[in-house]
Amino acid sequence: MKKSLIIGFLVCLLVITACSNQKSSGIITTTQTETQNLKNFGENLNLRIGESAFLQNGNVKLEVKFAGIKEDSRCAAGVVCVWQGQVVPTLQTFKDDKLIGNLSITYREGSTAYGTDTFDQYTITIKDVQPKPEASQQIKLSDYLVTLVVDK
Repeated sequence: MKKSLIIGFLVCLLVITACSNQKSSGIITTTQTETQNLKNFGENLNLRIGESAFLQNGNVKLEVKFAGIKEDSRCAAGVVCVWQGQVVPTLQTFKDDKLIGNLSITYREGSTAYGTDTFDQYTITIKDVQPKPEASQQIKLSDYLVTLVVDK
């Protein structure tokens, strides 16, 4: 009895793992709604963690996904800091439903020397990362909103 219970548990675990790894394998499926709601190059894209923007370049479908925050050392409002700090959003880039890169783009507000990276023949520029840090509050991952632009 115990042996069959353990085997059943392992089979369920394998099925759940296989389903959850669909995106990390670089193969994604897009719904008809995502295909119909394509964004334009040069347009501001606002993404929360886990959200994607889809762009079309001829027959090539691109996806940029806001995967997370690698670092956030920005100076909190009302605090005196030695330097302004920076935030590093991580983005996953897909071309024709295949993962082609993971980007960690350093963004320093007001600096033109940071905030841009390239994948394939496209350029991603971070325009803003919200919310701004507050001295007495920690930002929840679900609260982050990145504004970016993709150009070809």
